[in-house]
Amino acid sequence: MKRIFLFFALAAIVYTAQADQINISNATLNPGGTSVQVTVSLEGTRLYTSYNMDITLPEGWEIELYEDELSVYMATETDDFYPSTGRGNNKTYSHNFSFTYGVVGNRVLRVACTSNSNASFKANSGDLFTIYLQASPYAKPGTPDISITGVAFATYDSGTGHVDGYNFNNAVSNAVTVTTDATAPLYVNPSAQWSTCILPFDAELPNGVSAYRSERVDGNDVYFSKVTSLQAYIPYVLHAATGFSGNVSGTVDPANYPEAGYVTDTAGLLNGAITKQSITTGYVLQKDPEAETPKFYNVNGQTFFIPEGRCWLTLPAETDAPSIRLVIEETSAINMIDAAQDGLIYNILGQPVSQPIPGQVYIQNGKKYIHQ
Repeated sequence: MKRIFLFFALAAIVYTAQADQINISNATLNPGGTSVQVTVSLEGTRLYTSYNMDITLPEGWEIELYEDELSVYMATETDDFYPSTGRGNNKTYSHNFSFTYGVVGNRVLRVACTSNSNASFKANSGDLFTIYLQASPYAKPGTPDISITGVAFATYDSGTGHVDGYNFNNAVSNAVTVTTDATAPLYVNPSAQWSTCILPFDAELPNGVSAYRSERVDGNDVYFSKVTSLQAYIPYVLHAATGFSGNVSGTVDPANYPEAGYVTDTAGLLNGAITKQSITTGYVLQKDPEAETPKFYNVNGQTFFIPEGRCWLTLPAETDAPSIRLVIEETSAINMIDAAQDGLIYNILGQPVSQPIPGQVYIQNGKKYIHQ
């Protein structure tokens, strides 16, 4: 069981301000890429016995911190030890390390290092512990703030049995950079055949996948039109007859990053989550077993969590139907030039023609005719 109560153990200690500081090593994260090791270190002036602190990660970051792979430093008996005693040949370590993530606050890592024997660390300064950071495909590029708060260290005088506590100033680290080279997953369940997506970069559609943008709502029907590629921060509905699972890559423009955490398309209908969203109104896409296309179903006041990269539908306030039908609006060259009143002659592919061929169908001024 993890030990997470160092704050209570030190509650009776009188703390004084201390100019020592905590540092985070430089690292580069690729959105959607593999995790990267980051070291948290101490720049101190005395031999401490224990510590605790909170590290708050930026939006779109995740942390990997496993007991069996954790590296913890500054202990007296070993440079690299596990966070509990009695591991490996019954060896007893001088300190115990514990952590929680996301318990005391969203994206907050709380760590604590204590010694049952009140042993001091082996040096004034050095590495404390390592963590592995990973940036979501939707993380904003740049060097965002990593907040370090609640830093408290303590010393122990074995001669007098006296414990002194020291508070460090809160700090902000900009040591970790998120690049603009991102990789995001696309997934369409083979049984459902339909899904939604939003990407932080422009991308070509993979083979076997079709994409649609919302256009308009008419009663209980929402009409979508087919597109040939995916644009950054535009929500889409996807279709793949046999399903699809893969990754797409592209370059993110941080200037276009939506700080609100989601994007609504120009039709004001489909919304795409850049960070996980909690909704109690709107419609979510689900398979309709009796139709070729799915339906959007009213969440009807229930709380739904929309994962990053997925979408949900909103409709005008006066619409409160239990479900909304998804209608694919087929677009052809004829549809596009039916309204043209420029006097030019077009073939059925929408191409202007200077010498029409007798017996063929053409369009002129929005009217179809057979050329004689």
